[in-house]
Amino acid sequence: LLRLETGTQQPEALRLYDSSGWSRIECYGYFQDDPTTICYEKTVCR
Repeated sequence: LLRLETGTQQPEALRLYDSSGWSRIECYGYFQDDPTTICYEKTVCR
């Protein structure tokens, strides 16, 4: 399982992650209360 964080002001990154099978998740840790952050996760091996 991979997780990543990106910013709301990075539309190219958001399009890439959304179109590449990443799922948006609730932000975690340091990013939990940051309204400019979007977090994703993707399962890479089952």
